[in-house]
Amino acid sequence: RPVKLRELLSSLLDALQRLSPNHAELKIDCEELEVVPSKILPLAMILVEWFTNSSKYGAHSQVGGSVQIACQGYERRGVPGIRLRWRERGGPVVTKPVTASLGTELVEGFATRELGGNVSLTFPAEGAEHELEFAIDDAAAAT
Repeated sequence: RPVKLRELLSSLLDALQRLSPNHAELKIDCEELEVVPSKILPLAMILVEWFTNSSKYGAHSQVGGSVQIACQGYERRGVPGIRLRWRERGGPVVTKPVTASLGTELVEGFATRELGGNVSLTFPAEGAEHELEFAIDDAAAAT
């Protein structure tokens, strides 16, 4: 059955936060959206990868970090979708260009192949900013 996106985010990130080296302030601003069963696992895998990177290199790697997640519905060419934005602040300052890794390839694969969407991963000096877009259900993604 479909799962409420806010509940998925809260549950997953609360569990992961307990495992991180440092607590980061977590703010979730999410519209009432649901994720169909076939998209729950790939979405969760993307979030786990982003959180892992936050724990190693970002907001969760030192005291005082924060993560803001915003989710909203959108429509493109008549197809309803979900836009999820992940924004980290308070980690070490990014001074070198970030190179693609296995994790980056996994995130891009889950976003494009499993979710039928797209992802943007950016790393400004003050943190990480990622955006994920995907169709709400499989039937909409196929059109």
